[in-house]
Amino acid sequence: MSTAIINGVEHFYEVAGDGPPLVLIHGMGLDRRMWDAQFARLASRCRVIRYDVRGHGLSGRPPTGYRDERFEDLRQLLMHLGIARTHLMGLSMGAEIAVGFTLRHPQMVRSLIAVDPYVEGYRFQHWDSKRVWTIARKKGPPEAVSYWITDPIFAPALQRPDVAARLRQMVAEHSGVMWADPGPYPRPTGPRDFERLEEITVPTLVIVGENDLPDFRAIASSLSARIVNAQHVVIPQASHMSPLEQPEEINKIVSHFLEEVRSSTSRRS
Repeated sequence: MSTAIINGVEHFYEVAGDGPPLVLIHGMGLDRRMWDAQFARLASRCRVIRYDVRGHGLSGRPPTGYRDERFEDLRQLLMHLGIARTHLMGLSMGAEIAVGFTLRHPQMVRSLIAVDPYVEGYRFQHWDSKRVWTIARKKGPPEAVSYWITDPIFAPALQRPDVAARLRQMVAEHSGVMWADPGPYPRPTGPRDFERLEEITVPTLVIVGENDLPDFRAIASSLSARIVNAQHVVIPQASHMSPLEQPEEINKIVSHFLEEVRSSTSRRS
């Protein structure tokens, strides 16, 4: 494990393997450990980087700055590692960062893999996305952390004892400081990311659990329909935590996609 001061915040990250770089970005309230089943496996074909997003895991906990700063954090981390272009793979909030980064820095992205994705600007129809922020502001981050593991997005995964233990540990160790940010998601002055999906032209793979909440399945469908030539894969017997619930299936699908991208790039060159 290594550390670097990125965008004024200490970030913890790990690197394994050789080959084209692949960055793994975890979900909200979790940390880099959620990729345990993917990290070593994918390192057999890529230089895999996983890191704790600001305010998560062992990375720094600034009092504010949890939206656009995350895109700059990723850009500076790549520069620190000497990476000009990379594959990006993110789950939920991690997919939000990966999609947003691709829109802001398309020249730095080889391919995009969005797993059980959220995209900034999508209006939730069913899931109460604001509840955890409300709890943090009224009762403090510790109460928000206690609530977070009870959120419906985790319910199916918590029925699996091995997955549940890992999820509970990561969430329990989360600071919750980002939920106390007085302005974590200000409306941007320009079009929101969800309105810009057609701008993405890199090879894209969208993965979603068949039992994920309806809103996240809808986001996945929008990504697949609006990004040119995007692939859409539904994972059986999985919900919002598909990399933990069906790790081997995820590894197989992602490995095949990365090989397709490599072969396509080789033919063009």
